[in-house]
Amino acid sequence: MRKAIIAAIVATALFAVGAFAASFAVDSEDVASGADPVGSCATDVVVTFDDDPVENIGGTFTVETARVTFLNEGAPAATCEPFAATLSLDLDTDVPRDNTANDVVAFEDVDIVIDTDDSVIADFTLTGGITADQIVGAGVLVDGNFLSATPT
Repeated sequence: MRKAIIAAIVATALFAVGAFAASFAVDSEDVASGADPVGSCATDVVVTFDDDPVENIGGTFTVETARVTFLNEGAPAATCEPFAATLSLDLDTDVPRDNTANDVVAFEDVDIVIDTDDSVIADFTLTGGITADQIVGAGVLVDGNFLSATPT
């Protein structure tokens, strides 16, 4: 009997600790260290697509590559080079499409490099191509920060 009572007390205590721990939540858009915000390797990104989009039947144009350029106040963000980046494209839900099933498409884990002209870039292959008129926004996750851009 004594063992059953001890087991019941231990089980109740463990359940209470687990329920208390499960009630914690982090709800923040910005990461901060004490009172100081944690910086990013870049302040701005520029997203550009194929210089020569492929014309499909029906007059639509498909882009197959995207280049992200990383900047700090207009200058190349050289400190981004050791990181990998994830590109997210926001797609217009009103534009008919057959090559994407979602409103947001992500292309992940491309290494950031310093290009021959000293720009800091990440090149993405858009698997299957994306119809150019679908793209209404873009964002890049790098160094723990999300940077948004208007695609050009």
